[in-house]
Amino acid sequence: MLVLAVALPATAMAARAKPVPCAEGRFRVVQGGQLQAPSGTLSVSAVVLEGARFTLPGVCDAPAGKAKAKKTATTARAKWPQCGELRKVKLAGKIASPACDVLEGKLSAKGTKAAPIRALRSYCGDGTIDSGNDEECEGTTGCGTGAHCVAATCLCEADPTTTSVTVASTSTVVSTSSSSSTSTSSSTVPLALCADGVVQPSEPCDPLATPSGCGTGDQCNLQDGTCSCGPIPSEIGSQVSFTPPPPPDLVALGVPAYDLRSYHLSANADGDLLLDAEVKDPLTALGRCTGWIAACVSPPARTLDDCARSAPACATDEPWLETNACCPAACFTAYEVQRRGGSAPLRALRAVYFEDGSCVPGLTELLGTP
Repeated sequence: MLVLAVALPATAMAARAKPVPCAEGRFRVVQGGQLQAPSGTLSVSAVVLEGARFTLPGVCDAPAGKAKAKKTATTARAKWPQCGELRKVKLAGKIASPACDVLEGKLSAKGTKAAPIRALRSYCGDGTIDSGNDEECEGTTGCGTGAHCVAATCLCEADPTTTSVTVASTSTVVSTSSSSSTSTSSSTVPLALCADGVVQPSEPCDPLATPSGCGTGDQCNLQDGTCSCGPIPSEIGSQVSFTPPPPPDLVALGVPAYDLRSYHLSANADGDLLLDAEVKDPLTALGRCTGWIAACVSPPARTLDDCARSAPACATDEPWLETNACCPAACFTAYEVQRRGGSAPLRALRAVYFEDGSCVPGLTELLGTP
């Protein structure tokens, strides 16, 4: 018997990977989404994908349609017979893969003009408080006095009870018979928060205050939550070697894309906050410079003084056009003056790079500051 064996390429035998649909979630409408109803304009604030079906909360709450995975996007198709005053409401769009963070398409209803819709995936940490996503706060916004925002849940939590210490005082009472007795009383004094920018009565200094509270030739040091005065170093920083890590992958971090060149950081009633990675100007030069310094700091091996001194010097008067991050030489010169004048490292950094900024060419002109 003659057996004929035919070898097929492994790639031909392998099954083609099946597209994976975008994950469920709530997409917050940032553009469009308005339909004209008999009684006025009807605005869709969100699109929810759940169980491969869609709802328009507050407008079309009944699940409808079906999400279907394709090679580059998950399609969004849904139709509702009746949504309040509107009939035959339709959603047609797509959620681009693999980020799956932006839904774009159009809404329509019988007897109304179709409206474009653009929505961004809502999640805790996107910079926008979305009550529909069970969020109470974002970052430092949303919680009242005496509470803070928990980053992992975007829920408000009461601040810890103020820590206090008991200070005992001893007094001597002298009687007419010349005999003495000792009595002890106690009082509660709140602990000051070192580095809050104010020299509290119970602390010798504060590294962010001006003046710091220390005498001439001294600086305010912060260590283990305690403020103390100490001599200013004779040499401000040492030259250290540091190679910055590569820029963060915004897609991997979950930052939603806005268009082909921008990323969406947050949105509110006044508009969207976008990050355009292609913008190059004095402000981005400042960001690259201070970003290098911040990434470098790793005490005790590399202090803020060390990193401010060691930042690569800019070769031109247009640092935003240079290939690598750099800091103008004038910035460290001004920083050194601040330090020798008694400012702590953090205070000097804030004063030179963020409050003044004139050491960066063109920055004051760009921001319109004198």
